[in-house]
Amino acid sequence: MRPLPRREDAVFVLLPRVEERLRGLRPALEELRREGAGTSAPKRRFELTSSALDELEQALELVRETRAELTRVEQRLTRSFDRLLRRLRELERSVAS
Repeated sequence: MRPLPRREDAVFVLLPRVEERLRGLRPALEELRREGAGTSAPKRRFELTSSALDELEQALELVRETRAELTRVEQRLTRSFDRLLRRLRELERSVAS
């Protein structure tokens, strides 16, 4: 059994998944579009349109999940930056005294 990824590692798990999903999205949609153009059966066109919508929905969910994780990373980095900047200014004042 693999250990659970650390919280800060989540973004590194998500980014390759987003890349893979987005790279495969266009070909998948084009295939559905080609198949839809080749049929006049309303039921089949409905099924293909529904499949295209599912593809887009899954990609959107993954992008949103990744964006949320990147926002958390940004917040942690901002807090660290601000903390270190305060420390540097304190040190600068002590050196100048």
